[in-house]
Amino acid sequence: MGGIGFITSVGADVMHDNILINTYMLEALVRNKAKR
Repeated sequence: MGGIGFITSVGADVMHDNILINTYMLEALVRNKAKR
């Protein structure tokens, strides 16, 4: 499971999950006052 076939078959779900991961990562960085 995975690869380009998976991404093209459920593209919107993959993009949604990636956006959530990035959003939660940014929130964690802000909450913990992470330095660059």
